[in-house]
Amino acid sequence: MNVPANVSLRQLRYVVTAARLRSIAKAAQHLSISQSSIAAAINNFEEEFNVTIFVRQQAKGLVLTTVGSQVLGRIGRFLSEADNFVQDLSGLGENLEGAVNVGCFAPVSPHFLPPIIRDMTRKHSDVSVHIHEGDLRSVQDHLRDGVADIILTYDLGLDSAFEAEPLREAPPHVILAANDPLAQQEVVHLKDLAGRPMILLDLPESRTYFELMFEAAGTQPRIVHRTRTYELVRGLVATGLGFSILNVRPLIDSTYTGRRIACRRLAGAVRTPRFVIARRAHDYPSPLMEAFSAACRAFFHSDRALRHIVT
Repeated sequence: MNVPANVSLRQLRYVVTAARLRSIAKAAQHLSISQSSIAAAINNFEEEFNVTIFVRQQAKGLVLTTVGSQVLGRIGRFLSEADNFVQDLSGLGENLEGAVNVGCFAPVSPHFLPPIIRDMTRKHSDVSVHIHEGDLRSVQDHLRDGVADIILTYDLGLDSAFEAEPLREAPPHVILAANDPLAQQEVVHLKDLAGRPMILLDLPESRTYFELMFEAAGTQPRIVHRTRTYELVRGLVATGLGFSILNVRPLIDSTYTGRRIACRRLAGAVRTPRFVIARRAHDYPSPLMEAFSAACRAFFHSDRALRHIVT
């Protein structure tokens, strides 16, 4: 990508930041510069390359055009190469520094983020990670709105505007009270759960996933409790109030109440979600984002991640 002399790398970063935050005002605040500098960078680029990146809408801020999304992807790759070039010449090597904002699906973050962040910061001691949790939808909102630079989540309901890298499948499993008769089986079928009381992890997209699973099997559970909290699901199941279906297994089977649960492989599920790391398609993967991605890849391709999966 040939950049004319009157379009600087700094201006390109202004354009990308405005696209990420969907707002000239927010971009200016984020970069601690004037709004006129952001607006000038956008206008200069659009005029120089005769392309419309944004449609300005007062209610929605900056709306990316189809062509704009493609152009920003190319800008991102160019800036990434520029960063790598500067880093190589400056001799920084592995000595990254700064902060990366990571969004994560709340029910899985306690299982995976601690070892991933530990591995990353051991390698890059001057890097800090800011965590932003939420359900599957709000985590995507964090990414879309610029709160998060990159997210670790499932691919359930993932916006096609994001660029996602699959890490590992997360097949669903049944959790039961340790003394439940079904806990004596190595494998539980969906038909075995028909009419049984269920504790539902009642989160957007998660809820739909479980409902479609039973619908495809031609059966329905009897939902007796709904909760948005992963550990409350486990606690209610452990006391014998019903079964549940989850995709991540803690390394211990005891709950906060001291009671134990049993995890059993589920047969008959029609879809297995995948863990993914995702970013905005038009963003360039900064060295910090790449470092986090590398730590995720290493973890999910190790036996440590496999211990959380019931297969």
